[in-house]
Amino acid sequence: MQVTSELSNRRLVLSAGTLYGAISTLIDKGWIKPYDQGDNSDSRRKEYMITEVGKRILEAELERLQELVNNGNKHLIR
Repeated sequence: MQVTSELSNRRLVLSAGTLYGAISTLIDKGWIKPYDQGDNSDSRRKEYMITEVGKRILEAELERLQELVNNGNKHLIR
C-alpha cells in the first residue's frame, strides 16, 4: 500500500480491503501467484510474482496506455 502511494505521488491510496481484493482477483485470473519463500519467510508477509500470462497482459496494457499518451501528445502539438 505504501509503495503504491509513493509511486503515484500520493494520488492513489489503497485500503487493505481494496488491496487484498485486487490481489485475490489477480490470482483468480492467473496473472500473479504466491511466491514460495520456503521455511524462512515471515508468515505475516506475503509476496507474489507475476506469471507469464500476467506479463503478456501487462505488456498489452502498457501498449494500450502508450497509444493513449501518443494520441494525447498529437492533440497537444496541433
